[in-house]
Amino acid sequence: MSGTPSYEKINYTLRPAKSIERRMIVEASGRLKGFRKVENYRYIGFGSPYFSDFSLIHRSLGITDMLCVEKEEGDKERFEFNIPFGCVKLEFGRSADILPQLEWQDRPTIIWLDYDGRLDEEILSDIATVCSCVSPGSLLLISIRATAKDFGEDERSRSQELKGIVGDRLPLGTGLKAFSQNNFPSLLWKILDAEIKYRISERSSAMPPETKFLYEQLFHFNYQDGTKMLTVGGLIYQVGQEPTRALCDFSSLSFVRDREKPYSITVPKLTLKEMQKLNESLPGTAGEVPCVPECVPEKDVKAYSALYRYFPTFVEVDL
Repeated sequence: MSGTPSYEKINYTLRPAKSIERRMIVEASGRLKGFRKVENYRYIGFGSPYFSDFSLIHRSLGITDMLCVEKEEGDKERFEFNIPFGCVKLEFGRSADILPQLEWQDRPTIIWLDYDGRLDEEILSDIATVCSCVSPGSLLLISIRATAKDFGEDERSRSQELKGIVGDRLPLGTGLKAFSQNNFPSLLWKILDAEIKYRISERSSAMPPETKFLYEQLFHFNYQDGTKMLTVGGLIYQVGQEPTRALCDFSSLSFVRDREKPYSITVPKLTLKEMQKLNESLPGTAGEVPCVPECVPEKDVKAYSALYRYFPTFVEVDL
């Protein structure tokens, strides 16, 4: 994780797929109220100077205990200048150093380990820290780059490179086909999913049955705003909280994925006028195609119809 920070390459406020993902995560987070009032949760994230997730989460959920962990200490003045609300606190340093020092037992946490690089040992260490510390009723999310070429130009070199990082965490029976560009995101999902489950199981091993911790995957997103990204995560809770978890009704959300098959966020290429026309006939009935001119590609119409509630609108503003 070195080189030019991603926020100097990408305007994080103009990433439509990321914006859609962010809104979906916020909607799911709103269903945590059975565990505790959502506004009494803590949010931990990696902000970038845009602080997009912090702004959305504070405005939408009312959370006021917010911590941004930022490794780019050389840009401290810029980050401090761009803090969007007084409730956002900044901690500069590596997440591997900061996360173990936090107080975890006072309240549940929504934590988004939103990395802009490839999978490495530090990411696995952060996952282990969070899984061993978070209070029940917490949400854990991990986002990483899912580009196969980050690990080498061909399947064999990628295999050797990734094995050097994850060691025996590589799923048994993984062949070279898993390291192709198309299959690589699925392989990364398997590694992250297994790591979370292993750490939760390890934490629970000596606990009485009714207090053992469980993990339920809610999020498995694939998307591309210039580079392939993978987000994995879900709910960490205790056996005795099963009735509360059931009341959250996460499964009724169209984007929730509890297994290997991801929810792929495909951003339709539509004009503002086309989207406005589509909005007039949405949500519509199941299977009904919204009324728009035939010149608008059907695949984009269908994609927008599935995402319109979460779709960001970017307009040009004269400042």
